[in-house]
Amino acid sequence: MVAVTQYNREGESRSILISFVQSIQERDIVTYEHSRRVATYAQRLARYLGWSRREAYDLALAA
Repeated sequence: MVAVTQYNREGESRSILISFVQSIQERDIVTYEHSRRVATYAQRLARYLGWSRREAYDLALAA
């Protein structure tokens, strides 16, 4: 039950994040592109440092 609740929360958070990213993309393409680059660099650095794929992905989402 706890796993299902956590899974649902992650899905909701992801949906909110996607909406936010789409809003930025529509309003300011330069900011959107910058945000994408920061997320990519953060994920690559995390993987280089030995973080798991999940941890690196979570960092990219937070970036």
